[in-house]
Amino acid sequence: FDHPERLEPRIQVNHGKRLPWIDRLFQQPVLDDPAVEAMHAAIESWQHPDHDTAKWPEED
Repeated sequence: FDHPERLEPRIQVNHGKRLPWIDRLFQQPVLDDPAVEAMHAAIESWQHPDHDTAKWPEED
């Protein structure tokens, strides 16, 4: 999704089959580590784009 912040859930489905820990998820400690952020920023995606391409993978 290009703008995931626009996709706020409005309903819950399969509520009875949720994982038992899901209600505690946002009570867990937050990992705020610049090294982890840098690692995530360095990851390259090789996912095919959502549009047709003349050649894949694209060349640099």
